[in-house]
Amino acid sequence: MEAEYIALFMASQQAAWIYQFFGQIGFPLKAPIEIFCDSQAALNVAKAEQTHRLSKHLDVRLHSIRERVDMKIIELTWIKTEFNTSDVLTKQLPQAAFKTHLKGLGMEDANASDDEEFHDSEAEVEADLTPPTDDDEN
Repeated sequence: MEAEYIALFMASQQAAWIYQFFGQIGFPLKAPIEIFCDSQAALNVAKAEQTHRLSKHLDVRLHSIRERVDMKIIELTWIKTEFNTSDVLTKQLPQAAFKTHLKGLGMEDANASDDEEFHDSEAEVEADLTPPTDDDEN
């Protein structure tokens, strides 16, 4: 929970900067910036009006998330883990989920080789790396 809460704090700092930047250049945002989080515990601490017993050890400055929510700079939204595309960057995932999240990040390569083609090319590389034998020299 603590790591997720710190990540929420850091994301809220960046969102506040973006929100203010757009206002300063003449394009004020009309809606809060939505931040997704898959940790219900971290969201509960962020939305609590009083200090939660599990968060008493957290630095007070981290709770500025609450002020940014109140000021409508950010909006915190829970997202199911299976739909949290950022997990591809931080967790080991099954192959199907990994491919789905890569596609969600726009990193899908239309020309990517199938697994069979990969193994064939891998065998070719291994053949090229095989040291010559005495029979090869004759």
